[in-house]
Amino acid sequence: MNLLKKMSFLLFASLVMVSCGDDDTVDPAGPAITGLDFTITATGSGNIVEVLPSAVGATSYSVDFGTDATDDVLTTVGPKVSYEYAATSASYDITVTASATGADNVIKMSTYAVVVEISDVEGRWLLLHDKKALIVAESLDVIADGGSWWSNDLSL
Repeated sequence: MNLLKKMSFLLFASLVMVSCGDDDTVDPAGPAITGLDFTITATGSGNIVEVLPSAVGATSYSVDFGTDATDDVLTTVGPKVSYEYAATSASYDITVTASATGADNVIKMSTYAVVVEISDVEGRWLLLHDKKALIVAESLDVIADGGSWWSNDLSL
């Protein structure tokens, strides 16, 4: 009888050890998001900004472009999102939040300076009240030769 008890105990112990093997372990913390980063690219006159987020384990991203406006928080599961700031130079705190089902959100913030490039052609232009005060031509040579595509005149 004593031998039967010992064999039953050994059988039970071996079953417990097999069921607790490394292949069946579960991470109690659940899935995790790591390596959150994002790139910021300016386009247009400098006030249109594109944000491209990336992270391991994330399935979606929320991008807050850091303004007081209600339209500056965009969600993406795709490659990038863009936002158009007012055409003035200023700094904004862009915040990206990476999310996934069952994982804690991961947040990263970066301050970005929007620099609006102003073209030399912008501004207030006045046209002299004189014939051919404005000429549009292919080149300066065309103007020197007296030819033009278009010029103003004083006729009504």
